[in-house]
Amino acid sequence: MIFNKYRVALSIVLMIVLSDCKTNQKTIINSHQNSKKSLFSSTKKVIAVGYSAVSSEAARTGKIWINGYIENFDFEIIDQGFVFESIAVDKAGNSYITGSQGRFHVGYWYNSKWIDLPHQGLDRNSYTVSIFVDENKNVFVGGGSMNNAGLQIPGYWKNGRLFTLPALQKSRSCYVEDMLVADKSKIIASGVCLNSEQNKIPVIWENNKLFILPVKSMSLFSVGNIGVDLDGNIYVLGNLKNGEQTIVGYWKNKIWTGLSSRDTDDNFYVTDIDFDKAGVVYVSGTILNSDENEYIPVYWKNNKIVTVEMPNGTAYDGFTTDIQIDASDNIYISGYLLGNLLKGNEKTETGIWINRTWYNFPAGEPNFTYKVNSILIH
Repeated sequence: MIFNKYRVALSIVLMIVLSDCKTNQKTIINSHQNSKKSLFSSTKKVIAVGYSAVSSEAARTGKIWINGYIENFDFEIIDQGFVFESIAVDKAGNSYITGSQGRFHVGYWYNSKWIDLPHQGLDRNSYTVSIFVDENKNVFVGGGSMNNAGLQIPGYWKNGRLFTLPALQKSRSCYVEDMLVADKSKIIASGVCLNSEQNKIPVIWENNKLFILPVKSMSLFSVGNIGVDLDGNIYVLGNLKNGEQTIVGYWKNKIWTGLSSRDTDDNFYVTDIDFDKAGVVYVSGTILNSDENEYIPVYWKNNKIVTVEMPNGTAYDGFTTDIQIDASDNIYISGYLLGNLLKGNEKTETGIWINRTWYNFPAGEPNFTYKVNSILIH
């Protein structure tokens, strides 16, 4: 995998150990294979993380899928509702799953044990976005916390200690969107800072130094994930606004590159980035086709837009969440489908596209909504 998937390979487990040293990833995967048939004809193992909820307002429950089927593990739960944000693994096979519990607890599960992370000030409004474990088992968690003045302070936790990142202006909030560690020690974070006019400014931090990412004559809609290719080039995904239209692309070494559009009336949103072994850039995303009032899942391969399969045509709106390219250049995109109510469909699905073909993950409980956030191909 190209380096940005250290975040996802350090974002979704290669070997998940989720019970107190009694089982390991190999045992879990072998047990799965012996009891359930994989949804995929591929010999690869697909590990996915996400959540379920009975409604958008209800508490969420973290979920893990192996080869398309939900696997149940015992996590230490200290509050109602828990969410998985990302997962990392060390050389010994211990897993680190960052997330939140209830309203007031952010941290990570070390194997199945919950580790609370300290807040900046007020015991609320903290969040995590990613986790990384280096070869010396140092644990880095990207995120932020609200201080006593009510400002969101960007930062990261290293081995449980909170380090803050500089803001664009001391009296304005900043938010971290993604973080990874490159070249063993270079801490890179993407995010958004507010200026004195409360405008959103895209930024990147490199070893605690703040850099503004240029948007030319456009305005910022959102900043996305980070990728680092084999040559050490740093990519940050971006969603910009030009009037009412969304323009998508990425900053490569702080220089903006726009991605091609299918129609000038369409709006776009990018979600994740990866690279194949030849250095080809892949970006997952979604199109809003305003003429048909539908959302279409897509990806870009070296700036050429490609659509993926949609079951039952346009009865669903499709959304992507993550993309990974394996060593054989197979394309894996996680996502979910929402029934298009204007077309009489109220169903929801979650799953994965493999080389553009959709595989729906069977629901574990009726009437629940499931969502896959991230995947790992092993």
